[in-house]
Amino acid sequence: MTYLVPLIVLAAATLYLLTPDERRRLGRALNEAAGDALRNTLRGVPEDEAFRTALRERTRWAVVVPALIVLDVAVFARAVWAPGPLGEPAALVAWGASYAPVTTNGEWWRVITSLFLHQGPLHLLATLAGLVPLGLVLERWIGSAAFAATYLAAGIMAALVGLSVSPVDVVAGAGGAVLGVYGLLAASALWALVRRPPFRVPVRTLKVVAVNGGLFLLYTVLSGSLGLEAALAGFAAGFAGGMALARGVSEHKPPVGRIAATAAATLVIAVTSAIPLRGLVNILPELERAAVVETRTAAAYGEALGAFRKGWQSSEALADLIDGTILPEMKAGRARLQSLGKVPEEHRPLVAAAAEYFALREQAWRRRSEALRTANLRKLQEAENIERAALEAFDRMRAS
Repeated sequence: MTYLVPLIVLAAATLYLLTPDERRRLGRALNEAAGDALRNTLRGVPEDEAFRTALRERTRWAVVVPALIVLDVAVFARAVWAPGPLGEPAALVAWGASYAPVTTNGEWWRVITSLFLHQGPLHLLATLAGLVPLGLVLERWIGSAAFAATYLAAGIMAALVGLSVSPVDVVAGAGGAVLGVYGLLAASALWALVRRPPFRVPVRTLKVVAVNGGLFLLYTVLSGSLGLEAALAGFAAGFAGGMALARGVSEHKPPVGRIAATAAATLVIAVTSAIPLRGLVNILPELERAAVVETRTAAAYGEALGAFRKGWQSSEALADLIDGTILPEMKAGRARLQSLGKVPEEHRPLVAAAAEYFALREQAWRRRSEALRTANLRKLQEAENIERAALEAFDRMRAS
């Protein structure tokens, strides 16, 4: 939520820049809009040729939204045929989804590539339902450059907030970017109230946008594909950018200089927001390595113990195996664990369990070595008790 503050401040500052005359017109327009909306809904508004003409004069063809459709569908189709289960976290990360311990260690490009990945067909359809009807109209009205800048800015901010709030979740999908488009719509509507455009949006168009937007929001809420904080960040980024870009939109598209300045401001906010996230540690490979060490050392000792029971090996040889091979591996594993840097909060219990495992397992092996060298059954029993506690910690570590 802390990353929403700069966006809210930016939106408030933009509103503050309204002239007194614009603020008066906005107040009157808000009152009139409520009545107009009710009357138009009750009686319906015919398809307005002025609406089509205005869009055609602004931007003859939408190019960004069709490009997004093609890209989303193409990536999804390719992912369907790729090895691995569709929508599995590991497969999504392999394709470019955002996962904090990977993204924050030099793979920041995932913040963008994750916008074009989807967890399944319903996720893709819901995204397109929310984007296409509104996007095709809004892109032509505000301009392709401004639309693309807002879409990417909202998606990036939502992804960064998602990394901060849920660093151990794999994030994929354009939900935050699509909500940014709705934020852009809200800002454009506010500016249109200040200075009305020379047309009315047909009720049929409004209904299609509302129904598809409702389906998109319903899927987003029920599926949990986008967290609340990330959703708010996407919408706030779109609204803040829209308040800067859509000023005077009733008369003209936003100038290139304003688009560039807004994009630069968004980039500064994004970079500032990303700095605290740098260097989160991916502990899962280290935990997997610890599991391999446990399996290998237990197997080596079990094989040597079998030889000892057959009289092929002495107890001294068993103790030498522990001291010369097993204990050094335990020490190395514990040292690697202690050298881990910034661990996500959600993974700290696993790291604590791993640390407990290494400490107890090393203690158990030492006690077993002493028991073998001195033929002390009491120490051997102590070693077994400590070993049981170590393996309980091992099971908690493997709960990942």
